[in-house]
Amino acid sequence: MFENIKAIRSLQCRDHAINLPPNVLTLMWFLGKRCNYDCSYCSPHTHDAVSPFVDPQQSKQFIDTAVTWARSNNKKIKWAFTGGEPFLDPSLFDIVKTLSSSTTTEQINITTNGSLPQSHYEKFSGLVAGITFSVHLERSAAEIQKIINTMIELTQQQKIFVSCNLMFLPGKQKEIEKIVLQLQQHRVNFVLRKIAPNPDIELLTPFVAPNKFKKSLELKSVDQQSDNKQQYKSMKDKQLTNLSHSYYSDQELEYLKIINTQPVWQNMGLWYDQDQYEEINTDLLLSLEKNQFQNWTCYAGVDNVSVDFDGHIYRGVCQEGGRIGHIGDWTGFATQPVTCSRNHCDCNQDIAVRKARDSESLRLINGQA
Repeated sequence: MFENIKAIRSLQCRDHAINLPPNVLTLMWFLGKRCNYDCSYCSPHTHDAVSPFVDPQQSKQFIDTAVTWARSNNKKIKWAFTGGEPFLDPSLFDIVKTLSSSTTTEQINITTNGSLPQSHYEKFSGLVAGITFSVHLERSAAEIQKIINTMIELTQQQKIFVSCNLMFLPGKQKEIEKIVLQLQQHRVNFVLRKIAPNPDIELLTPFVAPNKFKKSLELKSVDQQSDNKQQYKSMKDKQLTNLSHSYYSDQELEYLKIINTQPVWQNMGLWYDQDQYEEINTDLLLSLEKNQFQNWTCYAGVDNVSVDFDGHIYRGVCQEGGRIGHIGDWTGFATQPVTCSRNHCDCNQDIAVRKARDSESLRLINGQA
């Protein structure tokens, strides 16, 4: 399926389906590492229990800069918040309220672990376009069912686009099959998310404190954590395929493909073979292990940027090309694409960014097809 992929485009909002290049750019904001979960497969570079929340003054300055840049360049921004658990940040509601009132905001999406009361998510109705619930199978059955009930109720209210990343924990296929049936019966949008496991703890040791959930800034400074995260990402990138195949059984990998081949919302388009075109979900590409774009021309940084936990800004979650700014001094989106040096593209947001395999294929994503 999808042999000889040559180009990819985003379909993450209406504008992306109409315009090449897009007029709506994506700003993915990792609001902070603070999280109330401690999933075994979640890197200490992604979560802990002690990291500070985002500084409100820096947030305001960054938002003002982004809004000014968008107006000056006749662009709009799709804001996507993740973490950690972004709903724990006391400033999130005010940030979202500010953004929702700006004419430069196309839409706002937030990813959550679903642990908060349903009423808390309902507060954001009318302000955000969508909420994505990541369901983690290491939680108790009662807690998982509570999150499922919240997703069902919010879906039925039809005020927010609800989607579910059902995290495929190895050894839990029977439980997952039951959850899938519930989600299908109640028409909750979902994908079965392939987990990118961490390397062995021996390999992790140089980059993290001994106990990731007790890690504090006294053990490693924010700058040290940031530098170590880049090293960790490079190490994991080189091992991703082998890690996945040792993490899952062949049966589980096949089940992933079967579920993610079923009809679901499309968030990317791709060209393959003789300029054949198809619209799919990024999770299908991950399930098929066709997320290798080394040496491709990628518009990460041009079509989207990623803000990390420490306020540093990168072209994408992959951090290809290194830092391009900080929320305190950012000057705007890049104007030129980058050549990808990574072995794998393992973030759904990054996968959907415009990219082309070679110079001939660039015409497909620059409106010249």
